[in-house]
Amino acid sequence: MLKKLEALTSTLTNSRRQTYLDKKVPSGAFFILLLTSEYKLFYNVHGGCYMEIIKYPDPILRTVSEGVKLPLSKEDSKLLDDMFNYVKEHQDEAVGLSAVQVGVPKRMCVIRFKGTNGTTAYKLVNPKIIGHSSKMIFNSEGCLSVDEQHDENIGRWSAVKVWAYDAITKSNVCITANGYEAIILQHELDHMDGKLYIDYINK
Repeated sequence: MLKKLEALTSTLTNSRRQTYLDKKVPSGAFFILLLTSEYKLFYNVHGGCYMEIIKYPDPILRTVSEGVKLPLSKEDSKLLDDMFNYVKEHQDEAVGLSAVQVGVPKRMCVIRFKGTNGTTAYKLVNPKIIGHSSKMIFNSEGCLSVDEQHDENIGRWSAVKVWAYDAITKSNVCITANGYEAIILQHELDHMDGKLYIDYINK
């Protein structure tokens, strides 16, 4: 099987996102690779999926993502579905994911987390902050794209209002978020502007 994959690899370009073999794939399970032109998605034959997450300091994380045309293309809808499923299956380490983190610099992100009021879930396209509080809150953060742990607190607006298209409801939405949800939204929208939470440390 490995030799067959290596043979297939030789027919592809040298782009990182167009290779069959990836050392980052978790060991101990057999994965089937679904090759796309933009990102890599692995399915465990026993259930579950794994996406290649772009890691800092890869320069693509500093890319300002492009706006997305609506209605969504099949490719963009599929990407949102794959990202959402990844976050859903990795809730122990992920509550959000932006498209640029899987190598696709488009203004899309997914969010899913469980709170006291149940599960909050979005598949947001072209989100933008249209209002925010003057009050700031300070917490430590983490990121799938940053392996090194940083315990320093960074400041975020305590409340934000975000306008976006939500692919779950298939409609434009105006989200008023406070606290933890506001932090997640600001974190994911920063990715679309080429920013990382570590940029705020010691500022």
